[in-house]
Amino acid sequence: MFINLSNQVKLNDIEVDFAALKLRIDKVWYGVEAKQITLLKLLFDNYGQAISRDKIMQEIWPDVIVSDNSVSQLITQLRKTLQDDKGTPKFIKTVPRIGYQLIAHISTKQKEKPATINKSTLAIFMSLGLFMGLALSYFWHLLTLETPQESNYSYQSRLTSVPGAEVFLRYSPNGRYLAFSQTANNRSQMDLVIYDAQSKALHSIKSSGYSEQAPVWSPDGKWLAYYRHDPISCTIRIMSVSNPVETWRLSPDFHMADCQPGFRRSKIHWPVQSTLYTSEWHDDAPKLVEITLNLSTYPQEKDREILNQYQPIEMDINAKQNMLIVQKKNQAFELSKVDLKTHSSVLLLQSKQVFWGVNWDLAHTGFWIGNEALRHFSNADNMQLIHQPAGFIADLAINPITGDVAHSEGMASVNLYDLTLTDFEKQTNDNRLQLSSSARLDVLPAISDDGLQTAFVSYQRRGLDGFRYIEIWLKHKQKKAATVLANLPENITVSYLLWSPSGDNLLVADTEHNIYLINTFSRKLVPIISGFQDLEKVQWSKDSRKVFFNAKNSNNNWQKWAYDLQLTSNYLHKEDLTLNDEKEMSLNEIKALNPSFTHYRKIIHSYLANNIDDFIILDALPSSIHLYRPAVTDIGIYYVLQQGHKLYLYFYLFETKENKEISQIGFYEHDINVPLTVSSSKDAKHVVYSRVEGVEMDIVLHTKKAEL
Repeated sequence: MFINLSNQVKLNDIEVDFAALKLRIDKVWYGVEAKQITLLKLLFDNYGQAISRDKIMQEIWPDVIVSDNSVSQLITQLRKTLQDDKGTPKFIKTVPRIGYQLIAHISTKQKEKPATINKSTLAIFMSLGLFMGLALSYFWHLLTLETPQESNYSYQSRLTSVPGAEVFLRYSPNGRYLAFSQTANNRSQMDLVIYDAQSKALHSIKSSGYSEQAPVWSPDGKWLAYYRHDPISCTIRIMSVSNPVETWRLSPDFHMADCQPGFRRSKIHWPVQSTLYTSEWHDDAPKLVEITLNLSTYPQEKDREILNQYQPIEMDINAKQNMLIVQKKNQAFELSKVDLKTHSSVLLLQSKQVFWGVNWDLAHTGFWIGNEALRHFSNADNMQLIHQPAGFIADLAINPITGDVAHSEGMASVNLYDLTLTDFEKQTNDNRLQLSSSARLDVLPAISDDGLQTAFVSYQRRGLDGFRYIEIWLKHKQKKAATVLANLPENITVSYLLWSPSGDNLLVADTEHNIYLINTFSRKLVPIISGFQDLEKVQWSKDSRKVFFNAKNSNNNWQKWAYDLQLTSNYLHKEDLTLNDEKEMSLNEIKALNPSFTHYRKIIHSYLANNIDDFIILDALPSSIHLYRPAVTDIGIYYVLQQGHKLYLYFYLFETKENKEISQIGFYEHDINVPLTVSSSKDAKHVVYSRVEGVEMDIVLHTKKAEL
């Protein structure tokens, strides 16, 4: 057995950093899920020995009751990450009737020497291993690709301290002014604010009654452009900023270009004087939009092109038209560097967590990222942890002269509300009832068919380390308090919940195409479906005894399967399905939709767009359907419409083809990357929706330390 005290090792041709939760394959670093890296560390620490399945369960899930199948799934996921083949393993070997053994060739940066271990030595290294395990647990939630170096930035000051959100941060080209959007007092709009670093003063320059968002400076610093959102439209406005800042609030603004109503997180990018870049929602995905400007009088739109090959969730574009872009690929988020002139692309980072606050650094070779910590990457392999807040970092900006970093950090809660309707007429907010606690993050509500039970996913922080308990909770209408149904392993990211018609069982689906079953009486989480390339169209039988689903096998062919609750096994129901997602669906097929359908939102958007003739609603519908997952009932479809910053619950009735506004359900201040959904009983009389509340952010400044 080898004694290895390094967190960085090489297994065959793959480099592994246990502390940073990442591995390097073909010169590209990838983030690895915490349970997988912990399992790999367990196998590594016991190199040369077979580890039993019981030992793995004890070490990986010490406080959670899991089945033997959880070990199989985790081994399968780790093999997939390592690109290992079960039939001809090069990393992990299955030892029949015992467990699993690491067989990869090991090399480290330190010279390794064989050692004979006596009991006292073993005790020392067990203690050391425990310490390393605790350190690993502390750092798993940070997306790091190297062990953090000492920061060369220091906290300077807090620039704002007012209720609400301060986001869309942008420094002027001369580094003196910081422009941002700030929530107005009534929280129904955002105002445009300028921080003057020279006078240390804040100037509110636009408070029009509309929502002014995402300011951007022209490359020459003479113009400031921004979105203006009202309840029915969006335009990009532009104003001159050549005069003293005290007079900017009196400067007239002009129409520069049109934009898409309701699109939330998109910034405007103005890398060169003649070109703007922004985002719009098309074909169920965000698209990059290039706007060419006419500069004859003031900058205004001359032409535009949708670049369909790019689907930016976040981006930053520099003067050389090199773009940092965050896109979702399968179930992961990728950060890439793209040359917009040649359209060549290089993958930089991958993560299951979306990247926020992506910015080029001053050298335009490295980059900054927000999320749960402020981090600077001089390249994809070297990271500095600059600052870790109690909450999250939603946005940041880099001073182009000094290199100082201003970032917006804050906290928010997500609560669930219950609405009972006797008819489908407009309701008052007095009728709604809060279901969940503001102390937790409660998402993905699912109402049983009869409307009596609501299950939901609850995340609870353990402390400032950012770790979270993940639980399934149940609230019964006839009981005052909700109760815990099950605790989930932390490697599960829930996609949706699905009740059986009887209301006795609940399906929990994750983003890795696994499905678990919870019985409301036994309250045990049991894995029932796993090992498929993809899953869709998961549906209960009418008697609640079977679950039917379409699954993609290893040959990339779709098949229809069924899980029998009495036999506790899956069986093939129909081979080689031919799926046709392009055909028009009947009304009965629309009524059978649930969130397991691959194109659930797209199908509902298409159906509503074909049956609603209100152009104001149609303009806001694409981004609204993306923001809130709608609910299909036997009577009609519930959906949320974002108009400006206001959120409205609507109900479209199948029979009468009426589209009714039910209630204003709140305001939407900023995207905090949580799933927002509506759920309803089959008769549409009981509705539960999620809502982001208490968004509080302040702008914090970190300055670069003087070089010695």
